[in-house]
Amino acid sequence: MQLLPSPFDAQFYGLRIGRLVATPGDDSAALAATIATAADYDVLFVRVRADDPLHPALALRAPVIDTLIGCRLDAGPARAPAPAIPAGITIAEHPRLSDEADLAAAAAITAAGIHTSHLHADPRLPIDQTRALYGVWGRNDVAGRADHVIVARGVGGELVGFVGVIVVGGSALVDLIVVAPAWQGRGVGGALLAAFITWVDARSLVGTLSTQRDNPSLRLYQRCGFVPIDTHVTFHLWLR
Repeated sequence: MQLLPSPFDAQFYGLRIGRLVATPGDDSAALAATIATAADYDVLFVRVRADDPLHPALALRAPVIDTLIGCRLDAGPARAPAPAIPAGITIAEHPRLSDEADLAAAAAITAAGIHTSHLHADPRLPIDQTRALYGVWGRNDVAGRADHVIVARGVGGELVGFVGVIVVGGSALVDLIVVAPAWQGRGVGGALLAAFITWVDARSLVGTLSTQRDNPSLRLYQRCGFVPIDTHVTFHLWLR
């Protein structure tokens, strides 16, 4: 089992945050031994498969903070028709964004538009800091963290949503998909997802994404052909 620092998270909360990364064969003794070396940390984040043997041992130390459903795009013909692009919205693709107005909009959209995560679910983590973290994540995603960016724009050209895609080998992972709160529920997310699916199919990539079990968008993903393939659970082990 590995104990790693998590500096990106730590900078927003003013906490010493670490991550526990399980390796095959880890058991409750390995967990206890690793935690015993974590005196320099305030909290440890750990995510394991729901069927991992470590799950019961972790559950004795803390409640599950969230449940993450991993999905893969079905290659078969059973997909629903692609959602239509809503009136007044245009979809475009870019390797990255560089205009400062776009970067600022991506940050604001992500900070306000993401509501479900293990960070949002933990009442010990201040929500303002969580929003700030996601704002920086969104800005970084469109500025180059992602390998490909699909954007939705309103009639004035303003950014109202985006998908950041990370390509690893033959897989294309949705790192972030987010829509501005004022545009949520109006079909923008479906249009972005349809553009992602078209992009993936054209390159013979395997589309993947993960989202919280309580995220209402999971139903949209499943209608568009994403099939759940695994479940992970997240724990926050507070040491202070």
